Amino acid sequence: MSMKQRVLIVDDSPSVLKILNDALRNEYQVSVATNGEEALAFAGTQNPDLILLDIKMPGMDGYEVCRRLKQEDATRDIPILFVTILSDIEDETKGLEMGAVDYIVKPISPAIVQARVRNHMRLKMHQDHLEELVRERTRELVDARARAEQANQLKNEFIVNISHEIRSPMNSILGMTDLVLETGLTPKQRECLKVVADSATQLLGLLTDLLDFSKIETGRLVLEKVDLDPHKIFDSMLTAFRAKAEQKGLGFSWRIAPDVPGALQGDPARLCQLMHNLLTNALKFTRSGKIEMECSLANDGSPAETVSGQVTLKFSVKDTGIGIPADQWERIFDRFYQVDGSLTRSHGGAGVGLAINKKLVEMMGGRIWVESVPGQGSCFNFTVRLPRSLPAPPLEPRVSGGIGNGLRVLVVEDIQANRRLFQLILENMGCRVTGVENGRLALTALEQETFDLVLMDIQMPEMDGITATRAIRDSTAGHWNPRIPIIALTAHAQAGDRQKFLEAGMDDYLAKPFRANVLLEKIDRLLMSQNANGGSGAA
Repeated sequence: MSMKQRVLIVDDSPSVLKILNDALRNEYQVSVATNGEEALAFAGTQNPDLILLDIKMPGMDGYEVCRRLKQEDATRDIPILFVTILSDIEDETKGLEMGAVDYIVKPISPAIVQARVRNHMRLKMHQDHLEELVRERTRELVDARARAEQANQLKNEFIVNISHEIRSPMNSILGMTDLVLETGLTPKQRECLKVVADSATQLLGLLTDLLDFSKIETGRLVLEKVDLDPHKIFDSMLTAFRAKAEQKGLGFSWRIAPDVPGALQGDPARLCQLMHNLLTNALKFTRSGKIEMECSLANDGSPAETVSGQVTLKFSVKDTGIGIPADQWERIFDRFYQVDGSLTRSHGGAGVGLAINKKLVEMMGGRIWVESVPGQGSCFNFTVRLPRSLPAPPLEPRVSGGIGNGLRVLVVEDIQANRRLFQLILENMGCRVTGVENGRLALTALEQETFDLVLMDIQMPEMDGITATRAIRDSTAGHWNPRIPIIALTAHAQAGDRQKFLEAGMDDYLAKPFRANVLLEKIDRLLMSQNANGGSGAA
C-alpha cells in the first residue's frame, strides 16, 4: 500500500481548518499549522507535498511565509495554494507572482478544494517523476562520460605502448636498409632495397600522423618556439620533392618571397609537416602538369604584422591534379574524411593529414582553406602567425666534435637488432662501441671501462634509462665520470617526453626511428658543446 501524499493546512481559523481537513483527510495525510512560524518549521522538517496557505494571519502573513519558503532550497518546489477571503485581482496577482500555483477564495467549497488539490498533486507527481528521470539520465551520462574518459586514457596508453613497439623495429629496418644501400649492390638489389626503404618511410609517416592526431585530440601536442628562417627550413624537403615530382614526370617549383623575414620564431618541424602533407597530397593526386609552392607575407585584408610584432605568413601549394568539388571544400579537413571512398583504394591515405594540418594551423593562429576546380587542379592555402626573433649572430667556423678517432661509445639498448645497427653506424665512423641490454648492465660497464659517450634507451627490462641516468649523475654512486654525455634514444614520442628526459640528466634526445646522419649530427653537436665548455657535460 502506497503512502498518502502529505498536505499542510495553514490557517488561524479553527472552522476553516475543520472544513479543509474534512475535505482532504480521506485522500491525503493532513497536518495543520495555525501561524506562519509553525508553517515554516513544519515545512522545513517534514517537506509536505502541497501547502494550503491563508494570507491574513496575525504576526507573519501568508505572503511572507510564501516568500521565505521560496527562498530555501528544501522548500522552494512545494506547491502553494493561497486560501483567503481577499478576492481583488491585485491580491491574486501578488500571490501568483510570489510563487503560488493557485488561489482559492473563501467561502470554501469542499468540492472545489478537492478538485484543485487533486490536480496540483497530479502535476507534482508528474514533475517529481520527470525530475527523477532527469537525475537518472544525468547519472547515466556522468557514468558514460567517466567510462569514455577511462577508455580514452586506455587508448592513449595503448598508443604510447604500440608506438614504442612499432618505432623500435622500424628503426632497425630503416637504419639497416640505409647501411646496405651504401654498400656495393647489383642494380636489382638496389631497386628492391629502395622499395623497402620507401615502404618503411610511408609506414612511418602513417604512424606519425596517427600519433599526432591522438596527441591533438587529447590536447597533448605542444608547439616548440625556436628561431627559424623560412628561407632555409624547407630546403632539403623541397629538394626531395622535386626529385619525386621529376620521377613522376611533373614540374615542381617553389618560391619564398624576398620580403619574408628571415628571423622568426616557431616550430620548424611542424611547419615542415604542414608543407609535407600538402605536397604529398598534390603529388598523389596529380598525374600530369606541375606543382608549385609559395610562401609570402599575407595579403588577405589584415595587416601582415601585428602590434605585438607577429608576422602573418601565407603558404600555398598549387597543383594541376584531379581537383575537388566545391561542396567538399570544408569537409576534406574533417578527420578520416575522403572525398571519394574509391580514392583511398587508388591513391592511399588514412584521411588524417588535412585534419592534422587544420589543427596545427589553428594552434599557430592561422587558418587553412582550399580553392579547386574538378579536373583542373587545386590550391591549398594556409596562414600562420609567427613572432619576430633577433637575427642570429654569425656562425663561427665549425669544428668537428670528435666523432671517430677511437671515440668510446656505450650503447644501452634492449633490442639486439638496434644495438647492432648503432654499432655498425658508429664503427663506420671509427668509434669503439660496447653494447649492453639494460641500465643495470650499463652501470656495470661504466664501472669496468671508460667511455666518452652513452646512447641510452628509455624503456628496458630490469632498469630503465631514466633510472640508470639518474644513477650515473649521482657522483657518489660509482667510479665513472658523472658528467659523461648521455643521449636518449627512444621510441617515446609524446608531448613532454623530451623535457622529462632532460630533467633526468640526459643531454639530448632523439626519437626513433631516425636516419644515421641525424644521429651523427646529434653526437657531433653535443661533443662540440662539451668541448667548448671544457668537457663539463650535464649537470
